[in-house]
Formats: sequence, structure tokens, C-alpha cells
Amino acid sequence: MNTEGGIGRISGGVDYVFTDARGPININHFPEGYRRPRDPRVLNAELLEWHHRRFVPPDGYPAAEAKSRESGLVVVHGPPGAGRRTAALMLLRGGDSASSGYRELSNHPKEEDERLDSTAVEPDDRLLLGLTDTPDDVVVGLRDDLDSLCAKVQGAGARLVVAISSDQRDLLAPLSPWLSAITRPDGWEVFLRHLDAEGILPTGADLVAGRLGRYLAQESMAAITALAALVRDAREADRDGTVTAWFDAAFAALTEHSGAVAAQVRTNRDGGFRALLVTTGFFERSSAEVVFAADRELQRVLELPAAEVHALENADLGERLADVGASVDDENLVGFGKLAYGTAVRTHFWRNFPDLRPEFRRWIGEAVRLGGLSEEQVDRLVGHFADLCLATGDHEDLVLLAEFWTEERVVPAAARQALVSGLADRGVGWRFRQQVYQWSRYRKLRPALARVLISVCAEEMMATRPEQALVRLKNLARNEDDSVARDAGGALVLLAHNDNRFFRSLLSRIAGNPRDHGVFLRLLDPARLLEPHRGARPLIGDSDVRTALTDGWASVLETEPRQRFAGTAVAWLSDDRLPALLVDACRARPGGFNTLHLVTRDWVRAAVDAEERAHREDMTHRLHRAIDAAFGLTNEENLR
Repeated sequence: MNTEGGIGRISGGVDYVFTDARGPININHFPEGYRRPRDPRVLNAELLEWHHRRFVPPDGYPAAEAKSRESGLVVVHGPPGAGRRTAALMLLRGGDSASSGYRELSNHPKEEDERLDSTAVEPDDRLLLGLTDTPDDVVVGLRDDLDSLCAKVQGAGARLVVAISSDQRDLLAPLSPWLSAITRPDGWEVFLRHLDAEGILPTGADLVAGRLGRYLAQESMAAITALAALVRDAREADRDGTVTAWFDAAFAALTEHSGAVAAQVRTNRDGGFRALLVTTGFFERSSAEVVFAADRELQRVLELPAAEVHALENADLGERLADVGASVDDENLVGFGKLAYGTAVRTHFWRNFPDLRPEFRRWIGEAVRLGGLSEEQVDRLVGHFADLCLATGDHEDLVLLAEFWTEERVVPAAARQALVSGLADRGVGWRFRQQVYQWSRYRKLRPALARVLISVCAEEMMATRPEQALVRLKNLARNEDDSVARDAGGALVLLAHNDNRFFRSLLSRIAGNPRDHGVFLRLLDPARLLEPHRGARPLIGDSDVRTALTDGWASVLETEPRQRFAGTAVAWLSDDRLPALLVDACRARPGGFNTLHLVTRDWVRAAVDAEERAHREDMTHRLHRAIDAAFGLTNEENLR
């Protein structure tokens, strides 16, 4: 997983970048105590704020800012490792800490449900198109659609930032007026800015090490971000230590542990030893009981020969852990004594035993089902495995695991994390979005997997790709399982309640389609339509919204039994602005007038006392007045 410029996951982790002779492998680290926020707006805003607190503007950034401000368009390019994506995000944020966030656009033409030229653009939209990891032939395939999108952006007064590599400039020649080059920021400044954000303030004496200067002068922004994260973790592991000691521990994690693990494996060929080493590497910060059970499961999956002596004659777990360089702490959690040593262990076995990868996948799948892990520990474990899969092109393993964990003994947290990891990868994220799309369209999709998809779409995907989240949730709301359809519809309604743009987009997609009547009716809260939302005018004041509401009601009145919509219809009698839309819907479907008459008649008759009956009759008169107005009738004419 390439993570140029900082965070590699929407959900807020920080990547470590480890290298061996065959290239980098990027490892996502979740801080202790991490909990995933649920509101997608929070995910979006926190991601921007995380970058902003650590951002050092590179040379060329002011010119890019000027182009973005003047035309709404800028194409940022620079060398690998310069932080192009981070610069693009900061251009979208601008100086507005209260920014409404941004939307990320599809960077692959094979995404069936979202093409660039069909992207809906509204005033003040902030759009990101990241192409730095996109193959040249794919960039060429996007060119015409991108031209169309640029015209939309400028016409709407929105903002679009495209991030490309400098080598891709000729592929997007029509966009040359908006090209803006950036260079690599100063490594020292970036490193210190990251440390400052973590509350670490080194002195001049802490920064004199020659290897630190060389590293900061040569490495990418992602690698510098990783080093700062390791320094932070070294501090957490040794609060009484010095900054210099934290630096040393971080450098050892980056440069020494890979060799140490290789030597450890080379000198210990016993299968039991290696199995426990692998298990500890994956299950760090898990309980001793979980590690013991996972070790036994790995030996079973690998078909290692059973010990010929009784268990009481073997070394106990503590002794075996000590042999591999691990121990159990006072909280009964297992770990290595060296910072990020488990990362080096996982990387070594994944890289050097490729024929065992299918067995490792089976083992992780079964081990998670053994239980004993908190949701945080499940997230961390699956994240470890996902990083390895994504680094070596084995992303299909994550799809298989997501399916496995939603069959029989269901572990939804694990399935969710597998998909979140894949969706966050900029290289193959589009494949996971397509997989979720294909799953969502299958109306017989099993409920356990469907509910995982609802969560992933409503939280993670919604944060930066709301239109794609909408499409998938809409499909899931058509699932044959009533509870799944209800949950997906509820997610759509909640998201629409919090976001006018999402409301309008959802309404335009479902109005008039009988398959979506359930969601449509749940959207029709009078207060949501009539009251201003976050400073914007009421939705009822939008002509497109009124048209969609009319079309939707016309379809409902024609095809649904009265009892399904009666409650919603009478709720609409509470304000004079709504009955007129019901009347317009009836004019398109003449039988609708009789249907509404029957609904209001039954409602008035159901009043429990005279006072309530009078109140209901008064509300019903609103509908009668709207009907009279539609037909040009006056009160005098009604009396004839």
C-alpha cells in the first residue's frame, strides 16, 4: 500500500514503511486506545485536520493555491515522495478549518457506477482526484471524462484538485494551464512538525545524529511520517526515556529488526519455534490465552507434527515466549521487548514463505473465530494481515476472508476491517469498491455480509465517496431480507438527515421507483423539508426537490396500499406548503384524489374525542384548500 504523504487509511491510522531487498512494505499502525468515529463527517474533517497540523508547504505550493483560488482548478505534480496527495488535500481545505470536507472521485474507468463525466457538481463542492498511483493507460482513459468534469467544476463555482506524478504531465496536456509543480518539502521541517503535533520537542542535542540528517534528506514524506510515528510509540513504551533513546529505538525498528528476524529464523529451524514466533508477531498485545490458542491453530493448519511427549513435559508458554524474544506483561498481554519487532516478524515470514500464504490466510480466518479478542484487537490483527496482502498483490485474500467471517460463526468486526483496509488502498481500492457494488446488487445476499456492507458504506465510504456509498446502500435497501432492507434504508435516511446534498441526490435517485418507496416515505419528515439546515435554505424551497417529491408521491399513490403511506400523508397536512405537492401528485394520477380523500376521512374518524376530531378536520381543510387552488375554485364556488 503506497502511502505517500501521510495517512494511508481514512480511518486514521499511520503507516510504517519497512524495506527489504525486494522493496517497501507499508504497515498500518493503530494507536493504543484507538476507536473509530462513527460520523463520516468526523472522519473527513479529522483526516484533513490531521494533515493540516503536520503540513509543511513545499516550494510551489503558493502558486498552486493561487490557481485553485482563481479558477477552481489545479493539477498538482511533483516527484515521488514529495507529498503530492497531502498538498492536494491541503489545497482543498484552504484556510477554512470549518471546511465541509471533500469528496474523492473515481480514479479508474472500470468503476461501473461512477464515471467522472457523470459526477454531479454543486457550488462549493471540493473534489479530489488522485492519480499518482494510477497506471498511464488508465490516466489516458480518463482524459475525456476529466475534461468534461473540469468544465462542470468551473461552471458550478466548485473546486477540483488533481494530483499526478510529473511523468504524467504529457498525458493530460489539455489541462496544462492548470498544472502546478511542487518540490519535496524540507525533511527536517516535516519531521519536527510531526513531532510537535505529538507533543515531542527535541533539543538541538537530540538532532545531531548524522544518520537522522541523512534519513530526513533522502526519504519520502511517507517514510518521514513513519519515523515520527515510531518515535511517538517509543515514547509511549518508555515515558521515562530521553528523546535520543526514542530516536534510537525508532531507527532500530526501521533499519535493524529485519536483519535480526532473519538471523533468528535462520538459526531456529524448529517448526514449533517458528510457529510461535509468527503467532506472536500477528497477535501482539493479545492475551496469553489467545496467543496460546492461535499458536495451536497455526500448527494445526500447517500440519506440523505433534509433540511426542506429554504437555507437562514440554516447556511452558512463558518459557517458549522467552525463546522467541517475547514475554507476558502485568496485564497478561503478550509482546516483544523491542519496538515494532512484530512488524519485522510478519514481514519476514510473508515475504520469505510465499507458498504458505494460503495457509496463513486460513489460519487468520480460523484464529479470529476462536474468540477472546476485543474489537480493537481484531481491527489490529486484520489490519496487520491486510497490509501484507495489499503489499504483495494478494488483495483477493481479503475478499475471501470477508466472506468467510460472515458465514456460520460470524465475526462482523473482522469482515469489516478486511474491507475497510482494501477500500483505503489507493492502488486497488477501486477493486474493493466494485466488489462491494456487485455484492450490494445481489438481492439474496446473506444478512451478515449485507450488514457489514451497510456499516462500511455508511461510515467509511461515505466519508469521502458519498455518491458511491449512496448507490450501494440503495441497492442494499432492496435486499430480500426485510431486516437488511430496513437497516440499509435507515442508514440512507440518517445520512440524508445530516446532509442536504446527500438528501437531494438520494431523492432524485429514488423518487418514482416502486422498489424504493420504503426509503422514499422515510425521507418525508416535514420538519426536515421545511426547516433550514446548517444555514442553508429549507429543502422545500428547491424546485428540483419539489419536483422529485411530486413524482415520488404520484408513484406511491398509484401503487401502494393506503395503510403503507397514510401516516406520512396526514403528517404532511401540518403545514400549508406541503399539501400542494400532494395535489400535484394527484393531478398526475387522477385516482390519487380519491385515495387521499379516503386516507383523511379514515384519519378524522379515528379521532378519540371531539377536540382531536376538530383538530384533524382543521388540518384536512389544508388539503381541501390546496385542491381548490389547483382547480381554480373559490370558496363561493364550493358552496354552489
